This record gives sequence, structure tokens and C-alpha cells, in this order.
Amino acid sequence: MNLLMMLKVYANNIQILHRHLVGSNWNSDHERLQEYYEEVQKCLDDLTELFMSVGYKEPSLQESLEYEPEITIADREAYDSFSIVQTYFRNIIAEMNRIKSDMPGDVVSKIEEYQEWFRLNADYKLRQELGK
Repeated sequence: MNLLMMLKVYANNIQILHRHLVGSNWNSDHERLQEYYEEVQKCLDDLTELFMSVGYKEPSLQESLEYEPEITIADREAYDSFSIVQTYFRNIIAEMNRIKSDMPGDVVSKIEEYQEWFRLNADYKLRQELGK
């Protein structure tokens, strides 16, 4: 399941961005990145359990890293980190749109709940932060 692989790697990658953040407004930006990777991890946990209940298997970390690579560990300014996170969130939204038609109603409801969170953050909060 591509979505689960993305979520698994993106949660890890956002945590790397969190730990390697540099620059001004460090504390508030650091906390925001922590909120983002924690929410991606929560989404991963919820959707993995839901998908397993309808017959999908959880992908391994190795499978996930073959699908979506780990980010290079490097210090990054907030703008660069938030740009990466915004791209991740938009990728997640697109993948959720792609798979919804193959899912039962209760799973679609949960997917849409998370989609709304990702959309709010990608298209409003991060967009505002990035000035785009």
C-alpha cells in the first residue's frame, strides 16, 4: 500500500527535519515540525490498523524506503523544511484521492478526515508560512 509507505517514510523524514532545523524562530518552528511528524505518525497508525482490518498488509520499513527514500540528513532553514513538508502533505492528499474508490465507507471517512487536516496545513498554514 503506497500510502502507508509514504506515511512511514515521511514521518521519519519530518522528524529528521525537526532535529536538524537551524535559523531564526527556531523554537516555534521546531515545535511545529514536531506537531507535523506526530500527526503523520498518528495517521500512519490509524490507517495501518484500518487497512489491515480490510485485508491489506503493513509494509515493512525496508519496502517503504525502497518506495520513498529517506531524506538526506543535513541542517536546514525553516523555509526549506516547510517546503519539503508541504510537498509531502500534497503527495499524501493525492495518494488518498487515488485510493478512496477502492475502500469501504468507514475507511473513506477516516481518510477524508485526515485529508482535511493535510489540506488545511499544506494549503493554508504552510502556504502562509512560505509566502506562496
